[in-house]
Parts: sequence; structure tokens; C-alpha cells
Amino acid sequence: EISACLVGSEMCIRDSRDADYIVVSMTCGNAIEAALIVNEMVDLFLESQGGKKRAEVADKLAKLTTQRDSVQRDLDAAERALAEVRTASGLTDIEETPGRYFQHTITLRLNDLELQQNDLALEISQAQADIENLKELAAGPVTEQIEHRVETDPVMILLAQQLAFSEAELSGRLTRFGEGHRVVRQTQEQINEIKQKRQVRKAEIAEQTRQALLQDAQDRLIVLQQRYAELERMRQEAQAKEKDLDLARIQYRQRETIRDERKAMLDSIKEQIDKLR
Repeated sequence: EISACLVGSEMCIRDSRDADYIVVSMTCGNAIEAALIVNEMVDLFLESQGGKKRAEVADKLAKLTTQRDSVQRDLDAAERALAEVRTASGLTDIEETPGRYFQHTITLRLNDLELQQNDLALEISQAQADIENLKELAAGPVTEQIEHRVETDPVMILLAQQLAFSEAELSGRLTRFGEGHRVVRQTQEQINEIKQKRQVRKAEIAEQTRQALLQDAQDRLIVLQQRYAELERMRQEAQAKEKDLDLARIQYRQRETIRDERKAMLDSIKEQIDKLR
């Protein structure tokens, strides 16, 4: 509020700079002269203050414009830095959306490889146990599996037929010649020989079967171990990629924070410029 009054031949103006409006008044013997004086004072004040304020605004605008351009350059540099992280890492999806949890394909692959390794380790343990069992069975009794192979072996089938024929022949000769006859003894020797051959053949089949089963188990163990080694190589590779991903994310978040700060700063400066204009 600026108040002006004429005291003698002097004009007094009181200024309250916290006010939002200005009141100018004076007391004079001539109303027309009072109005002319007040109007002239207002014109002089507006001209003085208007020029001063325009200069102040222009100066502020110039400084804010310079600041805006500087922050814009920083923002552009921050955007380029984000792009550089994406390019250097070879990853296009390293951004983490707030409030939404998801696992990167690299992490999912690492988890899958570790699960495969765990399952394979169990298979290897089982294969090693099977081998130990087969080693013990090599010196043990004939199993049902070996008995089945014995029964279906062509040589054993032929010997069984020969044995049945010889035993039938022996029965007839015993009835005809008696136990001490030479022909009966020859037939009995043939039967004993056939039985011996069957025992030898049965032992051969059992040994072959045991060795084949043991070899199969050992071969399977080798394959499983090779697969495990390959999975370990792939797991280490995936683990290294995950470390790169974590590092890229840290770098990306740092640059993203700078980008967001510069963007907020730029918006604030633009708002100030708009108000001044």
C-alpha cells in the first residue's frame, strides 16, 4: 500500500511492500489538482516499477534458461548412459518395474540348471549303488533274471532235449538190460556228460549276464557323469551371466536415479519459466 499526501508543498508516499494492491490518496484544496497529482504519481511509479520488474524478470528468465539448457544436457547424458548400459550388457530388459516381481530369463535358466543337476546327482548316486550291488551279485546266487536267460538260451534248450532223450533211453535200457550192463553204463555216462555241460553253460550264461549288467551300469554312470559335467559348465556360465545382470542392474539403477532427478529438476525449471513469462 502506497499512501501519498500533500503536506504544505510536499508529497508523502508510504510503501507497504507486503501488500497485494496499492492505494494512493492525497488531500488538497482543489480536487482537480489533487486528481492530476495522484495520477501523475501513479504513472511515475508504474513506469519506474514496471521497468525495474521487467528487468528483474528478464534477468531471472535468462538465468533459468541457462540452467534449463544445462539440466537438459545432463538429462540427455543420463539417457545415453542408460542406453550404454543396455548395449554393454547385451540386455534389453534390465529395467525393474516397481511393484511387479518377475525373474529374468537368465535367473530362470540358472534355477532350471541347478534343479537338473540335483536330479542328476540323485541318478548318479543310484547308479553307483547299482554297480556295487551288481559286484556283490557276481559272487552270489543265480537270480531270476539269470534263470530266465538260462531257460531261453538255445544251447541250454538243446542240451535239455538231449538230456530228456537220454533219460528216456536209459529208462528203457534199464528195463531191458539191468543196471550193470555196459549199454546202461554208457547211457548213464552220456546223461552225466550232458548235465555237466548244462552246469558249465549255466555258469557261462550267469557270468555273461552279470558282466553285461555291470558293464551297462558302468556305462550309464559314465554317461550321467558326463551329463553332470556339462550341466556344471552351463550352470557356471549362467551364474556368470547372472552376476553380469546384477552389475548391469546396479549401474542402470544409479543412472536411472540421476535421470529421474534431472527430469524432475527440468520440469521444475520449466514451470518457473512459465510463471515468469
